[in-house]
Amino acid sequence: MATVKIPTQLRAATDGEATANVQGSTVGEVLDALYDRYGELRSRIAEDGGLRRFVNVYVGGEDIRFLEGLDTPVADGDEVTIRGFCERAGCARIGFGSCSGVVQSARAHWAA
Repeated sequence: MATVKIPTQLRAATDGEATANVQGSTVGEVLDALYDRYGELRSRIAEDGGLRRFVNVYVGGEDIRFLEGLDTPVADGDEVTIRGFCERAGCARIGFGSCSGVVQSARAHWAA
């Protein structure tokens, strides 16, 4: 069984779940099991039998684009991470991965 890490931006499709444990011996099988559980994810991640252009998947931290793609083997206990990005010429890549920060009072800022 693999653990799939789901980015914050896709958790509305997973009832708020940040991870899912699913069976599969390849990335494609793992994703199919994930789609069976959370049907909305397929339209957000997949396109024409593959991954959408802006979606990257990692197994154990390794990008499957540089391995065997959706045929990349997944062993019991592996961690599969879904990440997304967008970019355009001359601009930085922006992802839908983890993000954190501190919200500060505007009053404190302007009072100084």
